[in-house]
Amino acid sequence: MLSEKVGIALVGSGYSAVNNHLPQLVKVPNAKLVAIVGGRSKSKAKEVAEHFGAEAYYSYAELQEALKREDVQMVDVNVPTWLHKDVTVAATEAGKHILCEKPMASSLKEADEMIEAAEKAGVKLMIAHCLRFWPDYIKVKKIIDQGTIGKPLAARALRIPGPGYPWEWMWFQGGLPPEERSRYSPSNPPEAWQLAREKSLGIIDLQIHDIDIVRYMLGSEVESVSAVGGNYVYKSTNCEDHCYSVLRFRDAKVAQITATWIRPIEFPFEQSLEIHGTEGYLTLRSKDQPSITVYGNDGSISKVAPAQANGYYEQIAHFVQCILKDEKPMIPPVDSRGSLETGLAILKSMELRKPVSLPLE
Repeated sequence: MLSEKVGIALVGSGYSAVNNHLPQLVKVPNAKLVAIVGGRSKSKAKEVAEHFGAEAYYSYAELQEALKREDVQMVDVNVPTWLHKDVTVAATEAGKHILCEKPMASSLKEADEMIEAAEKAGVKLMIAHCLRFWPDYIKVKKIIDQGTIGKPLAARALRIPGPGYPWEWMWFQGGLPPEERSRYSPSNPPEAWQLAREKSLGIIDLQIHDIDIVRYMLGSEVESVSAVGGNYVYKSTNCEDHCYSVLRFRDAKVAQITATWIRPIEFPFEQSLEIHGTEGYLTLRSKDQPSITVYGNDGSISKVAPAQANGYYEQIAHFVQCILKDEKPMIPPVDSRGSLETGLAILKSMELRKPVSLPLE
């Protein structure tokens, strides 16, 4: 068991790294940011590293140099989805523990290679499904586990990203100055990897949040999916920009998930979750204050205010503690593989225009 801080190398210098992980990572008491490996530009990598007090490694080709450092015990992977497997496997071969952004990988084959590599090396691997660490969703899970609404039977989730997303990605990745953002629109998006299905899984990059959280809340495995959607606005890309998914679980529970990129550029971020139970019903809505409302079958209505915390901080702090205490992370990689498989089934269902059963062949 380590006795001091966990040394971390963060791989990536784009939106997720700069806006979500790095500002929270440096606040974790038992963590020490040692290195940042950036892949978009040398100046961007250097700028980010200097801002956060770490050593810069310019390209992913230099990843091996960062992995050789004895003061690095953990790697925080914030690269495009199609690179998750390569970076993860390289980190496991260097004996490092890995926290990797969602979705887990671009394919089940890649996910299996990641799991096998981590098991072979005896290192910890957790996929960063941040909703499981966000106070609102933690509170909802506690309400369900306490039996307040009885047995959960069905769920409905919605996710609409905030202002500028996804063409704002290029700005944060160093390729698009803020003053040039107005040049882009849904019909004229910048060249971003998130809008290429083979690199990001397209709309599943967004919907994976709710796929994972619904599986977690209902405590069951998906049996089949039926999804409709398509490429309605982002015509210059090859990925869907809107998707309705219906999930049927092995124990007959059901869920409906909506994810969309179709909205005005300045539309405010919106997320919601509804759970129907045998003894009540609850809602979580980002626009409500407090965000959670519980309705009982006895006519009671209660507003619930979650604790104030940052889910990105909490997931990093949790993983660091698992390393220090040699404990298993709360999200097993095989569980994240299940969410990925559900997402891939949704893409297949949209393409074939018919229901798709799991497991995938």
